[in-house]
Amino acid sequence: MRDLAKYSRAIAEFLSAGVALAFITDLCFQLRLNLATPALLYLIVIVLLSLRGSFLSSAIFSFIAVGLLAYYFVPPVFSFSVADSFDLVTIIAFLTASGVITRLVSRLRELMQEKLRQNEVYLAEAQRLSHTGSFCWKTSTGEMLWSEEIFRIFQYDPSTKPSLGLILQRVDPEDAKLRERNDRTRSAGKKGSRTRTPNADAGWHQEAYPPCGPCRKK
Repeated sequence: MRDLAKYSRAIAEFLSAGVALAFITDLCFQLRLNLATPALLYLIVIVLLSLRGSFLSSAIFSFIAVGLLAYYFVPPVFSFSVADSFDLVTIIAFLTASGVITRLVSRLRELMQEKLRQNEVYLAEAQRLSHTGSFCWKTSTGEMLWSEEIFRIFQYDPSTKPSLGLILQRVDPEDAKLRERNDRTRSAGKKGSRTRTPNADAGWHQEAYPPCGPCRKK
């Protein structure tokens, strides 16, 4: 599913960038604007694409944009030949600028993603040492996301789809009804109950429900 979503997102980005370049080309050509205007607009599209997509996709559209500039906006039009040296320098400058900017943006995204992965590793290790888990509950849909330590605490396989019912299965029967009634309120605060795991271990766990933003899948 994740691979399918990834491919779908990449296709959507390619289509969006293609439509944007086509629209800019048609508009600038109909208005007979000079070379600098479509070049600037193409560069904006490519930079926005690099913020969402990969460096490779940005590079591909950079070359497509160069072809469009040469074919529609550089005399002789409807030809990929460039007769004027000034126009050639402009196209080379555009390609260089788009390459440098998209590479810098891609590198920044890579550094941010690496930093995020490191933080997730540190958080997972801290939760393992303190035997403290974290989860996100999207109350509008009932979707829940658990950290690795939550699966360990309740002794569920990490491949299991989290749900409130799974938590209630680990709650002591005497506390289950009270917990179910309290959880329906979905209010912020702290709640606690006795737990029993399949190996008959008994314990006590306490949960904090702070107001939070949207759940983020890893």
